[in-house]
Amino acid sequence: MTATASGTESQSVDSASGSPTDSATATPSGQVPAGYRVEHDGKGFTIAVPVGWKRTERANGVFYATSGDGYLMQIYSITEPDTTPRESLDATSANLASAKSGYQEISLEDVPGEGGTGRTAAQLVYAYDKDGTGERRQVVDRAFTGADGLQYAVLIAGPAADWPRQEEHLKVALDFFQPGQ
Repeated sequence: MTATASGTESQSVDSASGSPTDSATATPSGQVPAGYRVEHDGKGFTIAVPVGWKRTERANGVFYATSGDGYLMQIYSITEPDTTPRESLDATSANLASAKSGYQEISLEDVPGEGGTGRTAAQLVYAYDKDGTGERRQVVDRAFTGADGLQYAVLIAGPAADWPRQEEHLKVALDFFQPGQ
C-alpha cells in the first residue's frame, strides 16, 4: 500500500458542530445528505465529504480534514501490482503495528465491493495513540476495486471516543464515490 493515515446505521454531521444528526444514507434521488457536499476532485474521483472539511494533497493521497476536532479523510490509490484489497490492508496493519504507538487492530474483514461492482473489498479498523498528545485515535480504512478496475482506499480517522462517527463518514463518502470523475 502506498500510504497510511497520519492519522450499519448512518448519521449525517451538522456542519457547524460536527455532531451526528439524522440519517446520512443517500436519498433515493441520490441527493447528498445534509451536512455533506459532493467533491469532483482533480485527482480523478468524486466523493462526498462533510461540509467545512478542507482539501490538501500530499504524496500519499488527497486529504479532507477539519480544523480543530481531529477528523480527516484520506483517499489514495493502491499501486502494488497483483495484490488484493485484503492483502493491501494486511500489509498496512503489519506496518502500523511497528510504526504507531499503542497500535491495536480491531478488525480486518472482507466486505462487499463498492458501487455494485461485484469486486472484492476489505475493511481495517484500528486504534493507536497519537504521537505527542496521548490522544487515542480510531480509524476505518476501506480498500476496494473501483468500477474502472483500479484499486482505491478511503480512510477516515478521528478521536476514538467518537466511534462510530468514522464509519458514518465512510458510509456517506463511499455512497458517492466514483472513479474517473
